[in-house]
Order: sequence, then structure tokens, then C-alpha cells
Amino acid sequence: IGAYENKHRQKKQVAEKGRHHEWLKQAHEVYRTALATAPPAPNLILVLVAGIAALGVGVFSLLGQRLPSLGSLVVAVVFAFLYLRQVRLSARHAGQREELHRIEEEFARLFGEPLTGLPMLLEYVQRTGEDFAAARLLKEQLSEDLRKIEALKQALRAHMLDLTGVDEDVQNWPKLLRQLETDLKFVEDKIREKELRLAELGVDPSDFCPEPGEVEYSKTRLEELQAELRKVENEIALESQKLASLKQAVCHLTGDDISANWGTVLLHLQEKYGEVLAAYKQLTAEILGKMVVFGVLKDLRQAEDSKIVAGLKSPSVQEPLFQLTGRYTGLDLDGDQLVVRDAFHRFTLSELSTGAQEQVLLALRLGFGTKVLHDKHLFLILDDAFQHADWGRRRLLVGKMVELARAGWQVLYFTMDDHIAELFDREGAELGDAYRRVDLETAVAPRTAEIF
Repeated sequence: IGAYENKHRQKKQVAEKGRHHEWLKQAHEVYRTALATAPPAPNLILVLVAGIAALGVGVFSLLGQRLPSLGSLVVAVVFAFLYLRQVRLSARHAGQREELHRIEEEFARLFGEPLTGLPMLLEYVQRTGEDFAAARLLKEQLSEDLRKIEALKQALRAHMLDLTGVDEDVQNWPKLLRQLETDLKFVEDKIREKELRLAELGVDPSDFCPEPGEVEYSKTRLEELQAELRKVENEIALESQKLASLKQAVCHLTGDDISANWGTVLLHLQEKYGEVLAAYKQLTAEILGKMVVFGVLKDLRQAEDSKIVAGLKSPSVQEPLFQLTGRYTGLDLDGDQLVVRDAFHRFTLSELSTGAQEQVLLALRLGFGTKVLHDKHLFLILDDAFQHADWGRRRLLVGKMVELARAGWQVLYFTMDDHIAELFDREGAELGDAYRRVDLETAVAPRTAEIF
């Protein structure tokens, strides 16, 4: 079949190359005949000579020379007659020239190049003739091969009919053969299964009873017993699988190899159980202890939160809050969030600007310090705490620091802001010698320390 298909493709290729051979043969004959019989085209030189002679007649007549004028007239008449004769011959064979033109156009359409003459046409006739002859030979060979294939197909059909008892089309043969192979494998497997079953019984073939036994054979009873046997075998296999999985899980816990015997594995499992039980008791005790500690800490935190809330609402915190911010009048705790309020709104500390946050935190430090220390006064260290405040608020904050210093606090303020330094100089002048300004030169930038 493969050789037939290859030969068929080869025949198709050469037939395509030689498919215009018949037309080329006919065109060659017509072209050759037309070229042989067609007269030449009228020669325009004859017209030119006749015209010059006619012109000469006119010129000589004007000059009064009769003999040259008569000679020129004869020449003009002769050449005009020859041209007209060629024109009549050309008109008589116009069909042949038209045929030549049609052949040249068809040749250009078929082969994609102009026809230059009879030799080129003959070359194409010879070239396509070889392909045409090869295609004809391959066609005859293919016909013979096809007859052989059909005979072989009929023989195979008869053989398939003997094997399967079914007369199938050729297209279905591969599927039918696969089915036969599957059936054959199934039968061979059944034979091996029966042979193994007989070998399991351990009965020598010489001991087979040729006569029926005492128990009458019943196919139904045999199928019932086989079904019960399969059920028991499946249950045994399932339990064995569960036991193997259990052993694998236990060995994973004890670190034993899966091939160890059950006695060793169970002994190590008992030891592992004791270790886990001891760890469980230890963890339980720790958890209970931590729960007690957590409860105590929770109570302490609630008590501390109550103190913090009370402190936030005390006048010692709220008064400096309003004095430093000029707007906010109270503080609250909302969970872990510090909330600041004015006469109309509530804000979390994170919602405030940086300058406002620093003012609120400073008020908290002062308020809680005053509340805890009562009449005692310590020191306060500030690192450019007013740099984010607006200029009008800065003067108020600096004035508050001066009041604290006057009340007995020691205030240290570090700044790199010239405006804040000038405010401290101006407001601190009231303290006299109690106010000192120290300029610190650093590697980065000058820094001023205001000391009260």
C-alpha cells in the first residue's frame, strides 16, 4: 500500500508537469505551418521610397525638367505598386497572424514567460513529452498494482471472515484486529488463572477423578461459594492493609523500622506514651499557671487603666492640655487609642498633625508629672519638641516652659531652630541668671541648648 501511494504521488507530480503536452504538440504544428506560409509584413521602406519619388516628380516639374520628372513618376508608381501588393498579401493571411498571436498569449498564460519563437516551443514540447510519457507509464503500472491490491484485499477479507465470522469493511479491520488481540489475551489470562488454581490445589493430574464425586456439581452453589470466598479474601486484604498502615504510623512515632516485629514496636509505643503523658501533664500545669497569671495581670491592667482614665480627666492634665494646645479640653481612652476632644469633636491622636501630637504628649507629661509628684519639682528635657508648632503657638509653649522654670522645674531644651532660640532668649530674660543659653557646635550643624 505504501509503495502504491508513493507511486501515485510520483505519477501526480509528473502528470502535473506534462499536462500541457498535447496542447504544445498541436500549437507547435500550427505555429510552424503559420510561420512557413505567412507572408512578411508590408515593408514601410517601399512607402518611403514612393513618397520621395513623388516629391521628386513635383520638384522636377517645377524646374521644367521633363525627363527626370518622368523617371521619378515611374519609380513612385513601381514602389507604390509593390507596397500595395504586399498589403493585399498580408490582408489575405491575416488569420494566420491572429493564430500566431493567440498561441503566444496562451503560452505566456500557461508558462508565465513570453514565447520567443519556434525553437522555444519545440523545447517545451520535448521537455513535457518526457513527463507525459512517464505519467502514462506510471498510470499503467498503477492500474496493475491496483488489480493486485484488490486481489490481496479479497483474500484478506475471506481470511477475516474465517477468523471472525463477520464480513467487515477494510476500514474496520484495525479495530477488529485489536478486539481479537484483546480476546486472545483474555483467554490466555484465563488459562493461566486456571493453571495456577489447579497448582494451588496440589493435586497431581494423575489423581484426577474421571468419575463424578459424591457431591453433585452445582454451578449455582459454586458461584455462591466463590462469591463468599472473594468476600472473605477482600475483608482479609482490607484488614491487612489497615494493620500495615497502623504499624507504619506507630513506627513513625517510635522511630522503629517498618520491618521490626510487633512486640518491639508496642514496647517502644508504651515508652513513647509515658513520655507524651508526662509532657502533657507538664504543659497542662504551665497553661493553668499562665491562666492564673494572666487573670491577675488583667485585673492589674484594668486597675491601671482606671487610674489612667481618672488621671486623663483630672484638672492637672486637662489644664496644661488646653494651655498648650489652645483648643483641646479633654482626653479619653478608647481601647488602646488615645482620644482628644474639643468642644464639638473627638479625634484619635494619630489623626492630629505632628505639632498637635507633640503638644498633647507634652501636656500629658506635665500633667501626670504634676499629679504624681504633687509639690515636688524635677527636671524636664525637651529635644526640639516645638519645631512642628506654628509660630504663634511657639511663643505660648515657650512661655509655659518659663512658668515651669519659675515654679521650680529645671528645663533643658535642645533646638536647631533660630526662631525658637530667639523666643527662649526673649522670654527667659525674665528669669535673669536662672536662664542660660549654651551654643553647641557639632560636626553636623550648630545646636542650641536652653537651660533654666
